[in-house]
Amino acid sequence: MSIRSLLCAMLLVCAAIGARAQMAPTPPIAQAPAAAAPATRGELSQTTTVHGTPVDLSGRWLVLFDMTVTAVHRTMPFFLEIRSKDGKPEVVEHFVNLPPDMASALDKHNMAQTRWEPTAAELGTIAATWDDLPKPDRGILQVSSDLWEPSAFTETERNDPEMQGALWVIRETYAFRGGGQRPSSQINVFVGTARAGTGWTGDAVVAQVIAAPFPVPISLHGTFRMLRLEPAPPRGFLQRVLDAFSGCRR
Repeated sequence: MSIRSLLCAMLLVCAAIGARAQMAPTPPIAQAPAAAAPATRGELSQTTTVHGTPVDLSGRWLVLFDMTVTAVHRTMPFFLEIRSKDGKPEVVEHFVNLPPDMASALDKHNMAQTRWEPTAAELGTIAATWDDLPKPDRGILQVSSDLWEPSAFTETERNDPEMQGALWVIRETYAFRGGGQRPSSQINVFVGTARAGTGWTGDAVVAQVIAAPFPVPISLHGTFRMLRLEPAPPRGFLQRVLDAFSGCRR
């Protein structure tokens, strides 16, 4: 059974049982982690389950999900930090928005259905302002992440054409507070298949269950670009001298 088939089956089951916060099975085939204790309003619980010994993905990342729906193309940003906890990788999503000028640029590219390519300077700005980026309240209570490497795949997954070439897989499962026209739940699946410079590319699925007026599963398919975020290097002495005289040319 393919990732897409598994995801669709999972969503239909989830809809039938009222879109529970913790869903299983989800792709790849694995037992979903046990639900954490319910978080109170304003708290966000994030947990990670590691399967095998994944490739080192440590760092902060801008993940650009390039989805295609019929003839419509859109890009959706995610902000991930992968760090070590108790000797194992931990996936933590940073729920923020792009800086306003970059958000505006992305909106323009989405309207024109062209791909936004952030510059090195823009990536450096995101890295330098990581803790100060706008933080919207999306009503997310819990994120349960799974990180796989191929040796931990089942035989079915190893034979799945959509998993061929997979070097790692990240699955995130969101649970939301009720109300506010929020989804009941959301799953993001990122299948890393190739290195791209200091980052990664691969295939992705983002799926939601919309609760009202009755549970409706929606899935979006596409590819992703995972761009490493590193602060811009300090400006050298010569560049600082030139900056000091830049106003003399006006």
